[in-house]
Amino acid sequence: MTVILVLVGLLALVGVWVVLTTNTFIRARNKVDEAWSGIDVQLKRRHDLVPNLVETVKGYAEHESATLASVTQARSAAMGAGTREERGAAEGAGQRGLGAAALGARLGGHRRGPGTWVTEASVALSCVA
Repeated sequence: MTVILVLVGLLALVGVWVVLTTNTFIRARNKVDEAWSGIDVQLKRRHDLVPNLVETVKGYAEHESATLASVTQARSAAMGAGTREERGAAEGAGQRGLGAAALGARLGGHRRGPGTWVTEASVALSCVA
């Protein structure tokens, strides 16, 4: 009789161990699934930010090409100016264009893009990464 009780007790202990081990593995699997879900969410946020960043870069490219065109045009006007007054007016226009280009270079990522801040997008991308 005691042998049977010992065997039943051992069988009960093995059953409890199996249940606890199974629950531990299930809990670990759920944690892994939750972690991957968080990674998927962050990657989706990152991928959603890329079009905004592309639009911002396009806006800057348009602005920079307009600034370059105005500086080039002012330089051509200054080179082709005949009188001192024309040359002075052309140099003034060239200085304003160069000033805009220098200001843009100094401000860097703090300039306002079309509908968004470059720094906000870059910070958001670095936080997501």
